[in-house]
Amino acid sequence: MKRTLQNLPIVNLAVGLLFLFFLSQIFWSPPFSSLLGAAVLWLGIMAMWVRNREPDQVVAPVQPKAALDPHQQAINDDHFRILWSGWSLEERLQFLKTVHLELANRYSLDPSRVKIVDLPDTDTIDRVGTYHHRRNKILLDIDNMDESDGIYMLKTLIHETRHSLQYELIDHYERASTHMPRPSDISKGQIAEWRNNRVNYIRLHQDVDGYLKQPLEQDARDFADVETPHFVNQALEQFSSHTGVLEV
Repeated sequence: MKRTLQNLPIVNLAVGLLFLFFLSQIFWSPPFSSLLGAAVLWLGIMAMWVRNREPDQVVAPVQPKAALDPHQQAINDDHFRILWSGWSLEERLQFLKTVHLELANRYSLDPSRVKIVDLPDTDTIDRVGTYHHRRNKILLDIDNMDESDGIYMLKTLIHETRHSLQYELIDHYERASTHMPRPSDISKGQIAEWRNNRVNYIRLHQDVDGYLKQPLEQDARDFADVETPHFVNQALEQFSSHTGVLEV
């Protein structure tokens, strides 16, 4: 997240006055030191209020173009699959990085590092992608990048990008130490729901149904469903159907 301290001037002033307050105890008269102490107390309260208040700035992110009618969108999806199948692994990764960067810019996120790795599977779970919040990484499974349907991998990338936005908003509203405008299409109630979900997050191996129905995962899937047609159609406009090379 692109971060700037929102209460730094008040904090600096409070610290400066606190220093003067201690000096006043040594060198100045009691009435002056009492007034200075009251000023320090007032500024401290104001700093806490600024730190803990909910940000009131709301921004409206640019919305993607609406999906085509279902029949035409299905045709475009098939064309995209053909385009994807002709790309090398590196070209596929570069395309997904471009998608991620567009979404990150839309929501003022610091872009995550998108990497291909060998995600460990289990007997019942095929891991396709994951988001690591502390490391700010999106990891995509090499087997699925090599073998899976292009629409499926595009949805996975968008899904994990949504998780990065969810977690940044949760952190921001918990700390209130950075100034991040809230996207107009995300309510404060949603963020509170995500925050509670993160504390009580259900892993896929614990309960498949519970995993799918929890707010963080449901929202990420819904977001990917809306965004995927936009990026499919955009790719078909940008890339030559004959060469698969980006047209500039």
